[in-house]
Amino acid sequence: MQEARLAITEQDWNKAIESYRTVLELDPHDAVAVNNLALLLREKGRFREAATLLQEGIDYSPQTPDLHYNLAVIAELYLLDLELALAHYRRFRELTEQEGQLVAGWIADLERRLE
Repeated sequence: MQEARLAITEQDWNKAIESYRTVLELDPHDAVAVNNLALLLREKGRFREAATLLQEGIDYSPQTPDLHYNLAVIAELYLLDLELALAHYRRFRELTEQEGQLVAGWIADLERRLE
């Protein structure tokens, strides 16, 4: 993962993506690598690929809040899949026990939009 971080520092996004893919070939359960790769893919406009990767990461690491949060954001803002977003915001809140107004507001907004 050191190579991926260095590539990010140098703003070499393609090298960073390939480095994270190499990490995941060695350990597909690495939730940090999954999350970081998904964020890079999102930045490159590869939203569906990022969402698929996050879902696979959740399959391996269902207790990792960041995976749920980032899938919720991508689902809501880029894929316009509000039901998927709502499910993962709720799971994020459960895992982090966040009752803050921000997360609660996102959830309430999505519930209203889905009515």
